[in-house]
Amino acid sequence: MQEFRTTLIGSALERALKHAGYNVITINHLGDWGTQFGFVWAGSVLFGQKLTSSGLNTNSEDFKLAPTTTVDDLVSLYVRANNLRKSQDEGAELPLSGPTVNEMARSFFLKLEEGEHSAVVFWETCLKISIEYFKKMYARLGVNFDYFTGESFYRSMLGEVEELIRKSGILQESDGALGVDLGEQLGFVRIFAEDGRSLYITRDIAAAIYRHNTFKPKQILYVVASQQSLHFAQLKGVLKKMDHPSADEIVHIPFGMVPGMSSRSGGAISLGGFLDEASTRALEVYRTEVNKRPEGLKEEDIAEKVAIGATYFYFLSHSNTKDFHFRWEEALNFKGDSGPYLQYALSRLNSIKDNAQAEGISWENDSPTDFSQLIESSEGYELLLHLTGFDETIEKVITNYELVGLAQYLLDLAKLFSKAYLKLRVIGEIPAKAKAHLALFSATHRILCRGLEILGVPLVERM
Repeated sequence: MQEFRTTLIGSALERALKHAGYNVITINHLGDWGTQFGFVWAGSVLFGQKLTSSGLNTNSEDFKLAPTTTVDDLVSLYVRANNLRKSQDEGAELPLSGPTVNEMARSFFLKLEEGEHSAVVFWETCLKISIEYFKKMYARLGVNFDYFTGESFYRSMLGEVEELIRKSGILQESDGALGVDLGEQLGFVRIFAEDGRSLYITRDIAAAIYRHNTFKPKQILYVVASQQSLHFAQLKGVLKKMDHPSADEIVHIPFGMVPGMSSRSGGAISLGGFLDEASTRALEVYRTEVNKRPEGLKEEDIAEKVAIGATYFYFLSHSNTKDFHFRWEEALNFKGDSGPYLQYALSRLNSIKDNAQAEGISWENDSPTDFSQLIESSEGYELLLHLTGFDETIEKVITNYELVGLAQYLLDLAKLFSKAYLKLRVIGEIPAKAKAHLALFSATHRILCRGLEILGVPLVERM
């Protein structure tokens, strides 16, 4: 589920940067090109009950995936083929006569790079299935991208990349592969494999050059798991040796692992399955923990918002670089440090607004407010003081590329509001104090909404 964490962090950083006035271009860099498709194809050949075929054999790509094939099917085929590869690497025999899984995968990818029709058709089918699934998941999470330009987008630029590296005089041969020597610390970086295949870093070099030339960015932020730290150090190293300006623009934002994301039965879970289970669990907890639920609400819709909010907040309330175990009981705790707790605080602020308006007291009032009325209450003063720290909090977010500070700020805001809520009356108070109290709650509402929007936590009117 690494793709899940990168999406949550990346989308929240985008919103924080835009809030601070930056022009942000978002790109979904899909892993849509590479030998991994060869493993899916090899899995289809060896295990593919889902295949339709005319004369299927291991030396031909003259087949296509069945219309009912899903992303889960593709993942299963890849995993089974990759597991068999590992067994073969350890000395196991192929159950069929013919090439090894590695040889099958590499052969397929070479044919794909050469543009062989049947290989391209198979790849396009896999890509279509995957993109439709991801777009559905992104819509559910409230995530949008300006561009869906994965690795395949840059394949036509690979010849230019090789030419640029050759002209720079840094391309060397080692054991049949072409690459760049970055010294003892970063080692020899293969740019093209022994059989001529492009590699992950080849396409990343092309992407960095394209982004620099096309968008003229100040920074290119890569939100990618910490296991790829060496890769990005090598990418910057190669570009720097090429004397290309994109080397100084690249910033790697690493993140750790999240064990514990499994189904109720304890097995592995897909993103769609995870979100479905989150929504089901949220509905159960909502009906258990919230006793006075407003009439007329569609509780399934509330549960979906709570599920998405709980997930965003739980992930972003942990530091990017730290591994953490995902725990449903913590993520969906309405009384703990959680997304649902903040959503419930927002619903209480909305209740104050509704009750005031019912009494003819305006929530939005442009006339001067006497905030000295708050001095008598330590709770009101502390809440007001905390509100002034929002911009500083956002500045730290975009400086450190960490959302955890904003998550904590909003928790503190909600707790201070809860204390003030018990002390500061609006209905039945003298006009000057009522206006000051309501203005304070209105400002709290505005900041809480903005903070939740940046994190990606859906706003809940009532719950």
